[in-house]
Amino acid sequence: MNLKRIIAAIYWWNFKKAQQELSYANHKLRMISDSFKKIQSWGITGSYLEFGTYRGQSIVYAYKEKELMFKNYQIGITKIYAFDSFKGIKGVVSEELTGPFAEGSYAADFSEYLNYLNERGVPVDEIVTIPGYF
Repeated sequence: MNLKRIIAAIYWWNFKKAQQELSYANHKLRMISDSFKKIQSWGITGSYLEFGTYRGQSIVYAYKEKELMFKNYQIGITKIYAFDSFKGIKGVVSEELTGPFAEGSYAADFSEYLNYLNERGVPVDEIVTIPGYF
């Protein structure tokens, strides 16, 4: 085995993995941003509800977009609600036992979620977080 090739393969895999994660994050941000732009153009006022918050990445995006687009307006997103069990997926049927939606997948500790929001400048008192299964 060639050590240089092994190192290059490891680097390539990590780089590809990082690209995938970044692409996924950009996709989520783009969806939230596009939705909020539609809400703004239609003059709708209401709340943003997210079911399956996990560690809070999308909540951070939603909060930042809300502040950017609606902070000084009477219309738009007025409140953000986050719903999650923080215990992972529950009640998976037998044909779904593998893959990303297996029982227990997407479990995140509640304090980990709050820390994630705090570290990214999201005031946790401005997000209504409701733990439980929905």
